[in-house]
Amino acid sequence: MFGGTTIVLFLFFWFTEANVQYSFELQGMTDYLSKQSRNCENILPPRVCNHMTSIPFHSKCKKPQWSTQATTVGLGLSQPMGLFIDQYDMIYVTEHGTHSIQHFMQGSTKGILVAGGMEQGSGPMQLNYPSSIFVGRDGNIFVLDTNNFRVQKFSRGNPTGATIVGGRGEGSELFQFGYSYGLFVDDQENIYVSDRDNHRVLKFLRGSTNRTAIISSAAGSTIMGVDGQAGSGSQQLNKPYFVTVDRYGNVFVTDRYNHRIQRLSIRDGTLQTIAGITGVAGNSSENLQSPGGIGLDSKGNLYVSDQANNRLQKFAFVSGDLWC
Repeated sequence: MFGGTTIVLFLFFWFTEANVQYSFELQGMTDYLSKQSRNCENILPPRVCNHMTSIPFHSKCKKPQWSTQATTVGLGLSQPMGLFIDQYDMIYVTEHGTHSIQHFMQGSTKGILVAGGMEQGSGPMQLNYPSSIFVGRDGNIFVLDTNNFRVQKFSRGNPTGATIVGGRGEGSELFQFGYSYGLFVDDQENIYVSDRDNHRVLKFLRGSTNRTAIISSAAGSTIMGVDGQAGSGSQQLNKPYFVTVDRYGNVFVTDRYNHRIQRLSIRDGTLQTIAGITGVAGNSSENLQSPGGIGLDSKGNLYVSDQANNRLQKFAFVSGDLWC
């Protein structure tokens, strides 16, 4: 999903905790960085390019800028982690502190409980440290219930979830996975899970409890950061967690231990810090502290789950070309 509806998934350490869509769809991006190609098809698979807004590569452009002063658009949260923005720019946040899913309507800073919140547990109305969330176009909510080793589906308006993947304890069998943080659901409701502890990405066909390993830790290419080296330099990352991709294919990453959000331009391969101050944790409007999930709305505004500050921050898009 691109544009206002974003893929909000949890990066596994360097790569194996990666956003499923990030790792699955964007492996070819390194071709651009090495060959300086100007064609989308040389960066991303053709089927991905077909769904993206074309980029005028030969036109001059101005780098996009976001406000350095964030607006707090979500209050009263308890360790917000994952974040998803649907096609209507509605925001969904997973909370570790309350083991719940909160829904934020436009203009409201108070979330509405839509799933969980019934104390930590494994019942059909309970969650146990939910991490990633995905909301379908029909309003159904899919939650990666990390410490229950399962994926729960909550039909629109129904607080009782159904286990559609996992739920048989931690493990590496065909019907299991370990501690996992990345979730994506395609148009056919096939489920993708980044299985951190087993170093793989799994695909569960709709209606099936058995998985297919589609990516192992040996697959993929590094497109951001320096392999095995944590750091705060412009080319480095320190515990990248969540990732999202905009409608042009630009990649946004939560650089958690650097307390910042990094953006990779698909047009020229440049990196820029678009939110937070590198290496400085804080609770001012300029600062982030151990940020979690990120998302973009249809206007290009950036939203961040500022986990340690228990708030949801909005960094407004102010100028430049989003495709640059």
